[in-house]
Amino acid sequence: MQSKSRAIKALDYAMSGTTSSGMCESFVEALGLKVLFAALMGKVCIVVDARSASLFLFQSNKKHAASPASASEDITHILGIISSLFTHLASDSRGRIRLLAKFVEGDYEKVDRLIELRDAAQSRLRMTDLELDAERQVCSHFCMSTTC
Repeated sequence: MQSKSRAIKALDYAMSGTTSSGMCESFVEALGLKVLFAALMGKVCIVVDARSASLFLFQSNKKHAASPASASEDITHILGIISSLFTHLASDSRGRIRLLAKFVEGDYEKVDRLIELRDAAQSRLRMTDLELDAERQVCSHFCMSTTC
């Protein structure tokens, strides 16, 4: 189960280079979209068999649940992979059409998930902005009361 995060991170790295269009095409042809979007939706655990370069899906359960920090990092890398796919797959290719089709299946559930992730990120950003503003006020008050 420890290989899941590392596999996602390695895929993100391999697919993000300027010369990785072949890697993106191979990923789609190897039916990687099914695994990728299942991981995005949090429905499965991924296990990678390095010897056969195969990905296996298992139903997610509480026993093997990832830590929130690890899950957040996985989502970041999954979004990076999706971004790379959109960047490197030709607009008229079968792989690009398959990628787009993933977003409309299941009554647009993947789009809903992306919106949830965006809203959660905006919420965290607002909280961070408030914390920074509070720190700036404390620092400016401190500098006013002493010579800086």
